[in-house]
Formats: sequence, structure tokens, C-alpha cells
Amino acid sequence: MIYENKELMDLIEEGKKNGYIAIKDILALVNEDSEEFDEVVKLLENENIDLVRDEDLEAYEAGEIDD
Repeated sequence: MIYENKELMDLIEEGKKNGYIAIKDILALVNEDSEEFDEVVKLLENENIDLVRDEDLEAYEAGEIDD
């Protein structure tokens, strides 16, 4: 299901490059209460991509938060 969403797959590819994805970026594409959101989270875990909360994004990018 998530593999059919090009925008989502592009976001995941970007996450692979950066090592993280902001939750807000995922929520712009899928509903948090959906099965699709759960699939994305599992995929990110498998790819070792951190999922970063909005309020932690600046600190994470500055290297102040590991994961």
C-alpha cells in the first residue's frame, strides 16, 4: 500500500539520505490513525531512519539529540 504512494516513497528516500524524517512530513501524507502510518513507522525502523517529533527537529538537526 505505501509503496504505491510516490510522495511517501520520495520522502522515505530523503530520510535514507538524512537519517531521519520529521513526523509532520509523514502526517502531511498519511493519517496518524491509519494502517498506512503504522506501515511507514515499521519501514523506517527497518531502514534505521529516525522519526523525529516536530518540537525536537531543530535540536536533532544540530546533533543535540541522538535518537
